[in-house]
This record gives sequence, structure tokens and C-alpha cells, in this order.
Amino acid sequence: MLWLTIALLVFLIVSLLCTAVRLRRWKRRADAAAVTIGLVVFTALTLAVLLLRLDVPYYLLYLDMLTVWMNSYIGYGLDKFKTSTRFDRVMHAFGAFSFALIAYCVIRSFTPEGGSRLFRAIFVWALGGFLGAAFEVLEFLRDKKKGTRNQHGLYDTDTDLIADLVGGFLAGVFAFFFLLT
Repeated sequence: MLWLTIALLVFLIVSLLCTAVRLRRWKRRADAAAVTIGLVVFTALTLAVLLLRLDVPYYLLYLDMLTVWMNSYIGYGLDKFKTSTRFDRVMHAFGAFSFALIAYCVIRSFTPEGGSRLFRAIFVWALGGFLGAAFEVLEFLRDKKKGTRNQHGLYDTDTDLIADLVGGFLAGVFAFFFLLT
């Protein structure tokens, strides 16, 4: 599994670096920066999980790699964020789902687990909602700093937050039945 993880990480790095370079050529520097930052953060997370031997199942790393790739390559590279509000909502839900699960696993690698399975599932749900809200704040700050238009008003923000809560809820349900023991 380690070699598969490394191979997928190398594919992700090469694919997204090519996407960032192409976006820069098209004068979409803010999108290229978003792809690069996402790649750097996720690569650092993956290396930390592998090098520190954190208790994160490989399938969650693969799920998050898929999330980062879809967000960067399809969302920014193929411009789906600008052409499809449905894609944006799906990415919010999918991102909250996948990152809530991996964040929970990283947290439990450093702190003892406590509480019932239901309590921990609710925590995963809340974690997904929090991560989604934090991402919305980052989108807002990016819009203000770079002059981009990732947020399209209150309706867009509200539906993104609802999608984040749905993704977090699904992560909590998944954790309850498959991740928590």
C-alpha cells in the first residue's frame, strides 16, 4: 500500500503542477496559486501521515487525493467552478466528507479517543462543518485580496455551507458505521 500511495502522490504532484503551469500561461494566476497551495498543503499532510506513521487508513488518503485532484484539475483546470454551480456544491460536500474523516484520524493520532461512537460521529460531522466554513472564509479572503469572484453572494455562500454540512453529516454516518470502533 505504501508504494501505491507514493505512486498516486507522484501522479497528483505532476498532474497538478502541470495544471498550475497551464493556468499561469492563461494569465489565471490566482487559480494557479490556489492549485499550488492545495497541492503543497496536501503533500505536506500526506508526508506527515506517512513519516509520522499516523493512524490514517490508506483509503482515506486516496479519497483525499481524489478530492484535491478534482478540485484543482477539474474545478480550476477545466474551469468547472465557473461553469457549473452543481460541481461547486458537490465539491463542497465531497471535500467536507473526505477532509472531516482524515482530520478526525489525524486528531485521534495525537489525542485519546473518548465518548461513545455516536458522540464521536457527531464530532466528525461538526468537524466537516467547521472545515467547510473555514474554506468559505478562505474563499472570501482570497476574493478580497486577489480581486477574484469565487463567492457569488449570500445564496452561493449559504448553499456552500449547506453542502459542507451535508458532507460532514455523511462523514459522521460513515465514521459511525465503518471507522469508529
